[in-house]
Amino acid sequence: MAKQPSQLASENVDPVVPDQGNVFEPGASKKEFLPLGASQPLYLPLVQGQVIRLIELQPGTWNDAVSIRLFITELGYAPEYDAISYVWGDGSNTVPILCNGRRFDVTVNLCAAFKRIRLEHQTRIVWADAVCINQQSMPERSHHVAFMGDVYRHAKKVLVCLGKDVDGGAEHVASLVHDVSSMVRQHPAIGEMPRLTPRNPLADDARWKAVVTMHNLPWFTRAWVIQEVGLARDPHVLYGGVSFSYRDLMKLAEWCMECAPILEVTFGLSFFSIHASWGDWSDSWRETSLYPDSTLLELLNQSRGLSCRDDRDHIYSLLGHPLARLEGGGLLVTPDYSKDPMHVWFELAVQLLQQHGLRVLSAVEHNSENLASPYPSWVPWCWPEEYTSCSLGVFPSFYYGADGGMALPPSGAKPWVDGHRQLHVEGALVDVLRDVYVFTPLDLSASPAKLHDMISGLEPEEPQSGLRSAWTRIRGLAAESSTAYGPDWLTPFSLTLLAGLSAYKSAELDMVNHRHNCAAYLSLWLKAVFGPDGPEIQDVLPRIKRWATAGSMDDVPISIDELQSLEGDADRYFVDMKLMCDGRSFFVTEKGYFGIGSWIAKKGDLVCVVPGAKCPFVLRRVADEESRPRKCRFVQDAYVHGLMRGEAVSSVGDGQLDVEPFAIC
Repeated sequence: MAKQPSQLASENVDPVVPDQGNVFEPGASKKEFLPLGASQPLYLPLVQGQVIRLIELQPGTWNDAVSIRLFITELGYAPEYDAISYVWGDGSNTVPILCNGRRFDVTVNLCAAFKRIRLEHQTRIVWADAVCINQQSMPERSHHVAFMGDVYRHAKKVLVCLGKDVDGGAEHVASLVHDVSSMVRQHPAIGEMPRLTPRNPLADDARWKAVVTMHNLPWFTRAWVIQEVGLARDPHVLYGGVSFSYRDLMKLAEWCMECAPILEVTFGLSFFSIHASWGDWSDSWRETSLYPDSTLLELLNQSRGLSCRDDRDHIYSLLGHPLARLEGGGLLVTPDYSKDPMHVWFELAVQLLQQHGLRVLSAVEHNSENLASPYPSWVPWCWPEEYTSCSLGVFPSFYYGADGGMALPPSGAKPWVDGHRQLHVEGALVDVLRDVYVFTPLDLSASPAKLHDMISGLEPEEPQSGLRSAWTRIRGLAAESSTAYGPDWLTPFSLTLLAGLSAYKSAELDMVNHRHNCAAYLSLWLKAVFGPDGPEIQDVLPRIKRWATAGSMDDVPISIDELQSLEGDADRYFVDMKLMCDGRSFFVTEKGYFGIGSWIAKKGDLVCVVPGAKCPFVLRRVADEESRPRKCRFVQDAYVHGLMRGEAVSSVGDGQLDVEPFAIC
């Protein structure tokens, strides 16, 4: 076990000194390299081939000043080294170290990482981006970023430096990682493991609180780290005084996502799926991936919420993945920090459009200000904001097929981009939005546990929310027989709130289970929101019971207690609903369809089905109604119940809908 220092270092950081007998050992043999003396410039230009700098970290105890020696070597002939994965931190908060005998300022976080990994009696060869790349040289940054993946791929180990054990829970995290990863290894696949139930002691294990604290550390939100650990031969996490395998941590994350949604409700534990889904960046990554059919489009989309100091790094940080290579081995994008970030995104979007078609547009998210800007509304990821928790039409594993498998319109015209950066497509105008209700934080926090507290009077009654407004509106439409679904309006409503998915699979594959889960949740939600004795409860709950058991809304005499006796999983329904409603709104169209789409969608927006797109597109008119092609801004894709399996395409074939050109600006 690591030893605690007797006092803090002068730099006022307090990671612990690692035990000298642990897994961290320096490379023993050194091949020829070019040392940099005190009389030379610290940074000589390195913009040819794979010539890099490495750090010789001098030995020392915790309170010793950090001293390093920088040297130049070719990557293919470099001595064994370890690469550091860390968070830069505040660039203005620096401390001095010695580099080649002279003062050199580094961030507090990097100094802490050096102290955490250095050995007491031996030097250690390491690589750290902030020191080994001249950050003041734009040509050098661009050159080195192009082969950054190879630097991590060649490292003996990648050391994930999370920093201080802020709540004393690092030992709990390490033990839980060991326990769960050992359990996972006893099964052929995580998907075949049983779900965690409330009766399992692991469901309320207090160690999960320490995992939540660790997962909230900034390292997990940094864009570059996905590549750094994904390419590593042997990544290890250093958290406070403990260390454990990063791969084992990802086994725990995969298990939580697949088998233990209850932990999100109980402890608020929700892993970033990008880490678990993209943990292996080797050439054989498809053999270990949960989603082996994934493309670069999914990788870019899942990483969109991660942070980086330079917007271009949202792209450049992913270039080490095999999916970012062209057939000839070159990179899809050549790093160039002299280019405007918006232009980099536009160029990438054009290339991805050629490779993946209109699925690219399903990654677009906006706020009202960005949508009103002159920048092309169809280009994804160019804005730093992230609103939704899960995209719809991006992922090929989702069952959606609004285009009915029609890759091109009857004319055969492919999507194309004109000189004004407008995207031209052909599609069918299916419907128009009539009512829009934005989901609020109240909706997204209405877990079964919170609803129980509201019913018991431990929580105040919720004010009007988006879900309550949508429910009230739909109840009124159903009474008027004004929905597109006839008398069974609850099935489309219940599926729309999940975008048709449960645990990322079609909820319609097991409608009995879906109805039971929904009824279990709605019974709590209705009592909490409308009160246990209100007319809404007495009127609708009996029909929900009938619907849950037989799939029909016919009236039957049934009590609330009998409704609650249904063996449904309210937590499962809430987790699925929260995932899809986050950052979205519920809408009703003029024809009475239910859907969920962008939180900035509004009355009058168009619902269009476009060949080659898995989901309907919501567009906003910006020109005269009679103009052709119809000029629109791209709002977002959407889930519209009753249009997700090619129903509109059938209407085109029957002559009920016309295909027309659109210019998306």
